[in-house]
Amino acid sequence: MLHIIRELLHCSYKNFNLGKFYAAITDLNKALSIAPNFHEARIKRDELYIKVGYYKEALEDAEKLLKENPSDLHAKKMVIIENSIAHYEARVLRAECYVKLNRRADAIADYLRSVHLKTDNTEGHFILSQLYFEDGQLDSSLNHVRQCLQLDQDHSKCKTFYREIKNLRQVMQAADDAVNKKDWKTGDSGEQVAYDACSKAIKLSPRDPELYCKRAEASISLSNYEEAKEDYRKALNIDENYSAAKDGLHQAEKLAKQSKKKDYYKILGVKRTATKEEISRAFRELAKKYHPDRNKDKNSKEVERKFIEITQAKEILTDDEKRRQYDSGVDPLNPEPFQHDSWGDNNNNSK
Repeated sequence: MLHIIRELLHCSYKNFNLGKFYAAITDLNKALSIAPNFHEARIKRDELYIKVGYYKEALEDAEKLLKENPSDLHAKKMVIIENSIAHYEARVLRAECYVKLNRRADAIADYLRSVHLKTDNTEGHFILSQLYFEDGQLDSSLNHVRQCLQLDQDHSKCKTFYREIKNLRQVMQAADDAVNKKDWKTGDSGEQVAYDACSKAIKLSPRDPELYCKRAEASISLSNYEEAKEDYRKALNIDENYSAAKDGLHQAEKLAKQSKKKDYYKILGVKRTATKEEISRAFRELAKKYHPDRNKDKNSKEVERKFIEITQAKEILTDDEKRRQYDSGVDPLNPEPFQHDSWGDNNNNSK
């Protein structure tokens, strides 16, 4: 009989080391059914009950141990633990309250503790994945939904949510590729592709400030400064300390103010993302049109003014440092603001 008990105890240790806590508890249950006063088995089962979140059963074991030996320090410790906030149910209950109060960070902290208290906690990992997803922390969200599926590969909610996260990652990658693309051309607008991809990603993850900043970047490239400012503000509403949104909003405000003055991109009829070659080509075409020698029969002052403007535009936009200053909202030539845009709609493909 003693041999059987020892064998069961050995199996329980083996299962414990393999992370099979419920199997270990089953082994100890069998041992204690044979020998109810087997002190070592009860201590081990008590510890396992705590690990898997069976606090009521753990407390019963601790009280029995304490009754058998009032000076048992282990039993006293277990009783204290079972009446503390480390209690699994208490953690989960408080986390649920935090969710309802929209205190997402506090809820995440308690759910993280709960999945450590109860190691096979698929529901806890699923909820954490959702909370991180809503908070825009996609990598952490994916990590917990994967842990949920490792514990239960047939968990229907986790399987569905996993596909949703993977889909969002693909959308975000498309947005990243479009935003970071350096050779955007007219026609099939790369800026518009980036804007649309970011908008789709935002619908899937509306609490991610980075997505609003990326869409704002695309809006700036499309010269939609007011829309860019709005997206940067939305990012700051999510995270008031998000530095990219602070810097971006400052730039968008400067560019919006600048756009009401002289717009060198519009003067040459090119996009903000135009290369030096595209800028030079646009200048050459306009220089042919507005060169004074070709317009002797027209208003010489007006032609001269326009020729000076395109020459200034080329000077600014083909010089890396001057263009950087201009793109940051500072005109290196510091001209007086124009009251009217004499270029009309002839070169509006920069919009």
